[in-house]
Amino acid sequence: MRLIHLLFVILMLSLMCAVTAGAASSSETEITVFFTGDVNGNFEPCGCKAGPTGGMARRVGYSRDFAEGFQGRILNIEAGNYFEDPGPNADAINTLMKRALVELPVQVFNIGSQDLYWWQELASQKLGETQFISTNLVPVRSTLPVPRKYVVLEVPLSSGASQKVVRIGFLGITDPARVKPNSGFKGIDPLKAVREIKEEVMDQADFLFLLADTIRPQGEIPSDSVIRQLAEEHSEIYVILTTEKRFILYPPTQINSAVLVSSVERGRYLGQMKLVFDGAGSLQQISSELVELKKGVPEDAVILEGERRVSRQLK
Repeated sequence: MRLIHLLFVILMLSLMCAVTAGAASSSETEITVFFTGDVNGNFEPCGCKAGPTGGMARRVGYSRDFAEGFQGRILNIEAGNYFEDPGPNADAINTLMKRALVELPVQVFNIGSQDLYWWQELASQKLGETQFISTNLVPVRSTLPVPRKYVVLEVPLSSGASQKVVRIGFLGITDPARVKPNSGFKGIDPLKAVREIKEEVMDQADFLFLLADTIRPQGEIPSDSVIRQLAEEHSEIYVILTTEKRFILYPPTQINSAVLVSSVERGRYLGQMKLVFDGAGSLQQISSELVELKKGVPEDAVILEGERRVSRQLK
């Protein structure tokens, strides 16, 4: 009897430990961040011989398919250079691109050097939840609206009366050398711009994301790179996302507190970042991968019809 009683106690303790472990796990919350950069108006899959990848219908479709049954929170962000350059087809293409911003929806959009051509129009429109930012771009014409220098998103990690909220501050920079004289803007030193605004942002945020329209060095990030200098000077930056015009699949790189990730040109891959928070709202883990938007990825019907319509217009 004593042996049976002892086995019963061990079994009950094991069950209690399993329940406790399960409760601890269930108290964790995930935020998934989907991102692209340097899409440049590529609204449909590329014409690559190895297999067409990309397209806004696939991006919207994948994000929505992922959201079904997902218990965490989802954010969509753009690192810059999302729109088609000025030209005879720009209006038709960019109308669809704006529709996709609303359908996703995209919450934060760093104004890239090529997006500046459309800034006056964008500033006058309400595009769903999208908030446009630039920390270091300054208009040189008084007729141009001044972009917001940052945005802070309050993301609920739980529901109910004791709701826990994490506050993510977003900064957006553009390499001044990439700003064209006819854009109506100039770019100031990103290091100076971030120093001037950081204290104000951190009064409202728990940590920072930095979105950067810049050319990322291949291989080791040199000490004189703006990316490295910003990461090493500001430990509050936990994520740096750069645009990428070349077909390079960069793995995540750690610099100080920041995880450095990059988009893939023309939106052929979708960046997917996972942030895991504990029950107290502390960030425990950051991981990132690149999802190939290839054939078989779910396509959003509304955007797909828009893609087909625009393609017919351009023929």
